[in-house]
Amino acid sequence: MTYYGFSPFLKDSSGYFNAEQISFASIKDDLYLVFAQTDQNQFKLVFCQYPNLEAIGKEFPTAANELIPSFVKDLKEHREIIQKYLDYN
Repeated sequence: MTYYGFSPFLKDSSGYFNAEQISFASIKDDLYLVFAQTDQNQFKLVFCQYPNLEAIGKEFPTAANELIPSFVKDLKEHREIIQKYLDYN
């Protein structure tokens, strides 16, 4: 997901995502898209609000909305959702 500007995967110590690893991309100010690994090769996409960049993966988000419970990168509709949110910027 480096094409979309997502961070390298990092350990989620917040416990919010019930995931080992997460990756994120900044949308605007305190808004982010977060990929959370749900299984070895499964990911969900979540639209989140955090007070600052340093809180990601360490604290629960201030607000969150699960956009795609099981992301499939080959699905055009899933890629369009990512682009739509990133274009919000």
